[in-house]
Amino acid sequence: MVAGRRGRPVLRGAKPGRGGGLGIVNAWFIGARYSQKGPKGGWMARIVLAEDDEVLRRFLQRGLEKAGHRVAIAADGLQAYAELHDTGADLLIADIVMPGLDGIELARRACLERPDLRVIFITGFAAVAVRAREFKAPVGVRVLSKPFHLRELVGEAQRLLDARLPVA
Repeated sequence: MVAGRRGRPVLRGAKPGRGGGLGIVNAWFIGARYSQKGPKGGWMARIVLAEDDEVLRRFLQRGLEKAGHRVAIAADGLQAYAELHDTGADLLIADIVMPGLDGIELARRACLERPDLRVIFITGFAAVAVRAREFKAPVGVRVLSKPFHLRELVGEAQRLLDARLPVA
């Protein structure tokens, strides 16, 4: 499955009579120390996911949770901003075009308060993706253009979170 341009999950690579599969990257990182212990004993990150499309939001939430993270979801930028304060998140994943605060303004405000916050922007609009790439976060920022595969999102999240870890 991939996240389509309009935010709907799209089946990719299905074969007649064989169906399609969704592989989720395992995010239980050896030696990683995120926010707290996960249900399987590994360390998990706290993620705020801001996406205005409910179907895509739930799909991405389930995938990130299966990868071992705790995910707080928000339907708009203002709700996401409140969630960032409530959760003390390690990573913000934000759609750029949303009601309330757009994803770039949300990240700008959040990074002023939390310079260590990692950010992944997701968007279906090429012009907006260019604007997002100009965003200068104090630490790390990535931009994923729709459609993208769930494993791409989980992989980018892993890379950003791993870069945050001190060597133990």
